[in-house]
Parts: sequence; structure tokens; C-alpha cells
Amino acid sequence: MNYRLLTENHTSPLLDRLLSVRGVFEEHESFLNPTLSENRGDSFNLNDMDKGTDILIQAMKDRKSICIFGDYDVDGVTSSYLMYLLLSQYLKYPKVKIMYPDRLKDGYGMKIHHVDTMKAAGHDLIITVDNGITSIQEMIHAKNLGMQVIITDHHKALEIIPEADAVINPQISNNYEFKGLCGAGVVFKFTHALLKKSTLSPEQQQSIMNHFLPIVSIATVADCVPLLGENRAIVKRGLAQMTRRKYILPSLDGLLDFVNISGPLKSFHIGFVIGPRINAGGRLATGYDSLKTLLFTGEKQIEALKNLDTINDERKKLQKDALELCLEQIDVQQSILIATDPSFHEGIVGIVAGRITEKYNKPSIVLHISSEKNIAVGSLRGPDHFDVMKMMQRIQTQSYGKGKESDKGILIRFGGHKQAGGLSIHLDDLGILKQLAQDYASSTITAQQEKKQINVDTILHAHEWNETTLKPLDQMEPFGKSNEEPIFALQNTLIKGVETVGTRGKGHLKITLNHEGKHIEALYRSKGDRGEEFSLGSQIDIIGKVKFDHYKQQHYIDGTLLDNEENPDLINEEESE
Repeated sequence: MNYRLLTENHTSPLLDRLLSVRGVFEEHESFLNPTLSENRGDSFNLNDMDKGTDILIQAMKDRKSICIFGDYDVDGVTSSYLMYLLLSQYLKYPKVKIMYPDRLKDGYGMKIHHVDTMKAAGHDLIITVDNGITSIQEMIHAKNLGMQVIITDHHKALEIIPEADAVINPQISNNYEFKGLCGAGVVFKFTHALLKKSTLSPEQQQSIMNHFLPIVSIATVADCVPLLGENRAIVKRGLAQMTRRKYILPSLDGLLDFVNISGPLKSFHIGFVIGPRINAGGRLATGYDSLKTLLFTGEKQIEALKNLDTINDERKKLQKDALELCLEQIDVQQSILIATDPSFHEGIVGIVAGRITEKYNKPSIVLHISSEKNIAVGSLRGPDHFDVMKMMQRIQTQSYGKGKESDKGILIRFGGHKQAGGLSIHLDDLGILKQLAQDYASSTITAQQEKKQINVDTILHAHEWNETTLKPLDQMEPFGKSNEEPIFALQNTLIKGVETVGTRGKGHLKITLNHEGKHIEALYRSKGDRGEEFSLGSQIDIIGKVKFDHYKQQHYIDGTLLDNEENPDLINEEESE
């Protein structure tokens, strides 16, 4: 594994170099300090927004029963929570409920039996959040039962748009330029549009939007949508509000107390502390377990959060076991890495697929096998250069009439984004899936793309290792998709010390360096067993992120080891093309 510098400019100020890598050459201030007023699109430019809000307003006037149908991940749970809060608490409408699919029994999205259940419960209007755009047959069924449906979603549409009464989705909205909203982001826009038609005062409307925004920022980071434009403005402000505990819903205040984060809240805390907790319920139990942590406050919330922690611990164990089994099963010489097993829990196959793709830089499919149902259900992940959604669409087209069901393709259901998706398939058709997936991957992935390499933003010079230069990098937060945390190369550093620190697992590898007279420490997490690969007095290029140790009050390098290479090789731009 090698590294590639993303810029040949090594002389401009460090912050300027990093911004140029992200395509920001002039409007530095608008990127570093984005405002919602400059970045938000008009809510009514989203497809069917005017129509959808009118339908909901009329339904409330007619005292119809409403069911919010959500997804069980962070985005789906927060979306359904916000929609429920909007209607029940702020608009004082009591006839509203929430329903989630069961991950193990139903998989992702609405099914026919969900529509039947909602109808039997007396619901007249269904509002989907973070799902619905691929629910073609379910919408037809709801219509036949005399129900109304408003779809709010952000996922890619299939060739057919569902026959709902209103379909609100940036992906099909020609007049809404920004396509990167998450499901909660679409609900946020729906809230804004609905409030504009309400009798609430402008001050009340603004207060609601302010209190909703931190929840939307959590969903935006957790769902891994691009942290650019409107999303960046939402998350930047949401993190600031959570840090200051300003305009915070009581349940979110309790959640932040429970996780006990010290210092400024960053996107890292959402991705690795808050998000996994909310996600845990839907992965191994139900979305309702996660919802309780947002609906409840006080002792009931603490009880719900402790329950999620227990579930999350179980998730970690299942994930570890499944990953080990996958690594034994996959053929790393293949263009796409596929693993199947009855022991794989459906709630963790996506995480495991992501780990495999990250390790080998190849697309992956991890499937839970259910002999009882005669189906396989699982997740797909792809590296930057691969589109798993396009692959599934191609497989569905190429397999028409070849599988168990002769009048369609082999995929029972599928959906997702460019780099993450899900599918279900009859076990009888699993062989066809594997072959078509391998054929597609091998024909679209080049040998150069398969080479694993680290993209390094820029060289970090010795004279730049100081508080004055490094502190302004904090302005680049929030980090996430499309604005990843910068990775630096410190070239030709001298190794002065090598030691293992920490007692858990393998411990951590700590390397002390001299970089043109500057004393620098690099920490390699969980790599304590690799100290013998480094020799005192030798020179090495250090690759990693710049972090700040609040205890020692100094910066250090959070390092990345390049497998089996004491000194990584630099690829120039000509070699990488």
C-alpha cells in the first residue's frame, strides 16, 4: 500500500492547500463558516412539497389518523421522532403513531403487510420518512385500500416513481439543486414548509426549527451524506448548539449528559459515540428501543440508554465474530468479495461489509442465509471508484427471467446509494448473483483502482508544526463524507524512540520522531505488536492525522501504518493515472 499526494503545491499556507484539495479556491470564509441563510434551498422547490403539506393540513382538519412509517437506523429514527414531535407536540395533533419494520422479519422498507396493519389500526394517512421511494407495490396497495400516502425520502429512485399522493425527495426534484440531504434533512425541509402554512408566529416557527436542527445534524453525520453546502451549514450549527447546550430538546440534553463528552462536540462524537448508540436498537432489537431514548427524559431515558448500551456491546461481539468468519471465507483475488453464512446477523452485515471494503479496497457483499425462509438478505459496500447501486440495477436487468421468478430479475428487493446498498434474494438464485456480480466488478474495475493507496492531502513541513499554523485547521470541521479529516505526510523524519503503550489488546505503538529539530510523537492505535518493524535512527515518512492531546496540551500524529512497509512509497500523479 502506497500514498498519493493530492496537491503538488507545497508552498502556500497550510490551510489554503487543504482547502484547494477540496475545490475551495476563493470563497474560504463561506466554506469555513457557512450559514444556513446562504446555503439552504427553498423548501417548496422540493418535488410535491406544496402538495404534500396541503394533504397533511387537510388530513388534520378532517381529524384523520396518521401513521409515520420510518426506518430503524439513526436517520430513520430521528426522522420519525422529528415528524412525530412536530405533529403531536408543536401542532397539538393527537392522532399520530410511529411504525418501524422489523429488521430480521421484514428487512428495509415498507411491505404489503405493513400497509394492511396500518389500515387495520384505522390509519388514513401514511407519511414515510427515510424510505418509500422504492415501495412501488406497497403504494399501489395503499391506494387500493383507500389510504393516502406522503413519501419523504432521500434515497435514489428506481425507474418507476411510486404512486403516492405526494413524493418529496431531492433526488427527483429538478428545482432543488442540493441532492445530499439525509432523511431527517428532508423532514427538516418539510417542517419548514408546513410551519410556513401554520398559524404559529414567526418566532415560534424559528424556535421549532432551531430545536430540530441539532437532531438533523446527528442524522446527517450518521447517515454519511456529503458534508457540503446545506448539510455543512446544518451540522456546523448543530454541533455548536450541542456544545453550548443552546436550543436543545430535553431528551437530547439528557442523551448528551449520558454519553459525557468533554470539550467541543465534533462530528467524530456523532459518528463514534452518539450514532452507534441510537443505531444499536434497530440493528439487533427494534427501532422502538432507539426511539425511546429520544421520546423519554429522566429515569426512563436513562433506562432506555442503558438498554441500548447492552445491545451495542452485543453488536460489537457479533460484528467481531462475523468479520473473522468473512476473512476466512472470501477470496481476495476476486474483483468483488462475497461472504455468506447463517450466523451473520442481519443487523451487522453492513458494518462487516464496510470493514472488508475498507481493508481490501474492493466492493463487498455480506449475506445472512435463512434456510427457513429460503432467502439471503444482506448489505453491499463499495470503495470510491465503485457504484453498488448501478451494479444491482444491472444485475436485475441481466437476470430477468433467469431466476426463480421468471417474470422479473433475481433480486427480490434492493436499494441504497452509490457506495452502500442492501438486497434480498432467493437462495436458488444465489449462484447467479455471485456470477453476475463478479462479471460486473471485473469488467468495470481497473487494475489501478484495485491498488490500495492512501490519499494524503499535503506534506506537513517541520516549520508548520506549531500552534499558530495547526489551530486554524479546526475551522475545517465538521469532517465527514466529502470533507474528510486531512491526512498529512511528514517526510524523512528520524526515529528517536519506539514503545508500546496501553494495556488493552495489543496496545498502541508510539513512535517518537525528530523532524528537522521538531519533537513529534506519532501514535498507532492497536498496533503495539508492530514495534519491531521500526529501527532507531532510521528515516521514515509518517502518514496520519493531526490530533490535539488535551491532557498534555500538545499536538501529535494519529498515524496510519502501511502494511509491511517501514517506509511507504510516494506515488506521483503520472503513475496513478
